Amino acid sequence: MGMEITLDEKIYYGHILAGTLVGVGCGYLGSGAAVGMLGLAAMFLFWFGLKKALKLEKDNKWWLSNGIWPYVMFWLFTWALVFYLVG
Repeated sequence: MGMEITLDEKIYYGHILAGTLVGVGCGYLGSGAAVGMLGLAAMFLFWFGLKKALKLEKDNKWWLSNGIWPYVMFWLFTWALVFYLVG
């Protein structure tokens, strides 16, 4: 049979998808501190909601490497890409 995707991988890829979608939204909104704060607020809402919904007891280092960093990297990349392509 095929390979099963683990919960860790689902969380990792979920954060990448969320970061990309928020990055596109921020790119269309423009630049500035308010848009940056919106992206960070979306990250914390997604992270906190996922943590509570799945009732995961992972330490902060795990969340940083498997959720927050992938989100931030894809969010910033997509934000800049869309901002410069659209603007």
